[in-house]
Amino acid sequence: MQVTVIYCGHQLDYLYGLVSGFKKQKGVIFKIIDAERDENRLSELASDNIEFLKFLKTKRKGVLYEVFRWSLYYIRLTFHIIFSKSSVYHIEWINRKIDVFEHIYFSFFLKILRKKIIFKVHDIDTNILLHHNKDYKELKWSMRLFLSKVDSIISHNSYVKSTLVDFKIKSEKIHIIAHGIN
Repeated sequence: MQVTVIYCGHQLDYLYGLVSGFKKQKGVIFKIIDAERDENRLSELASDNIEFLKFLKTKRKGVLYEVFRWSLYYIRLTFHIIFSKSSVYHIEWINRKIDVFEHIYFSFFLKILRKKIIFKVHDIDTNILLHHNKDYKELKWSMRLFLSKVDSIISHNSYVKSTLVDFKIKSEKIHIIAHGIN
């Protein structure tokens, strides 16, 4: 079995802990889609079952460069999804600047190709969690669509799970896995 983890340049310490756990899995190949990084800590984790794919270029100044950088990322990601042997896609983070695009892209593109989607909810939205059902009566439409299409959701705690259930996300697809220690 092959699993692609879409990580994309977020916290290095979190990724290090995540990949340390993956390294122990027998019979599963992990493709980690990440950003270019200066750190060498991850190279020690590369092994027969873990490969790092540096799809996202290093951030630099300039709007034109950012458009190029993200366009190239999605071109690489699209080719990977079409041609890889991965049957499961574990999405660690949604890019908040273009979240509507990512919700639609992952919801439809992965499902058209019959890929399984696992999404880890690190948080829903600070405003939703802080004002539970007061000012924010529903999730953004694109997030609702995305969560309805994923096969499995990982939450770090029961509060986030109950909030998702309140927003009509099926309880049986939400699994609580508490944070480990990095």
